[in-house]
Amino acid sequence: FDDARGRYEIRGVMGPDEFHDGYPDATTPGLNNNAYTNIMAVWVLCRALEVLELLSEVRRAELAARLGLSAEELARWDDISRKMFVPLHDEGIISQFEGYETLRELDWEGYRTRYGNIQRLDLILEGENDSTNQYKLSKQPDVLMLFYLFSADALGELFERLGYAFEYETIPRNIAYYADRSSKGSTLSQAVLGWVLARSDRQRA
Repeated sequence: FDDARGRYEIRGVMGPDEFHDGYPDATTPGLNNNAYTNIMAVWVLCRALEVLELLSEVRRAELAARLGLSAEELARWDDISRKMFVPLHDEGIISQFEGYETLRELDWEGYRTRYGNIQRLDLILEGENDSTNQYKLSKQPDVLMLFYLFSADALGELFERLGYAFEYETIPRNIAYYADRSSKGSTLSQAVLGWVLARSDRQRA
C-alpha cells in the first residue's frame, strides 16, 4: 500500500509484453504497476469475493477454515479491489506500466525500411547495442488484452469500482495507440488485434 497515493501497487513484475522486463538502464529487473496485471488482480479478487457470497454460510465457514481465511483477510481483499493503482496518461490512455509515457518513440517507418520484417525488434535493437526497454513498443498485446478479455461495460465497472473515471470514447484511442506501437512479433498477436479492432468498430468489421 502506498500511503502517498492511498492505493495498492504491484511492483517488480513483467506483463504480457515480452519486450519490457525492466526500466531503461535499471540495475534490477521488473516494472511497477503493469496495468493488465493490476486490473486482472482486481478482477480475480472480485470473483473470489463473489463466489464466497454465493456459498451457504456453513459452506463458506468450512472453506474459510480450510484455507485459513479470516474476516480481516477478506476485508483486505475488498479494500485492494477498490484501491488498486492503475497508471494513466494522455487523457484516458491506459499506461502499459508506470512510467511508460516517458519512454522514447521508435522510428517505425525507418526500421521497416531498413529491416523489412521487424517482428523481433528485440534482436534488431540488441544488434544495435540498444534495448526494447527504451521504447514505447510491444511484441504482443498487453494493455490491449484488457479490451480482448473484457467488454466495454465490464471494464468500465472495474474502473468505476476503483474510483477512476472511464470514458468509453477513449477505447478506440487506446486501441489505436497500442496497435500502432506493436511489432506483432507473437503468433497470437494478429488474432487478438483482429478481435479487438473488430470489436471497437463493428460497422467496418
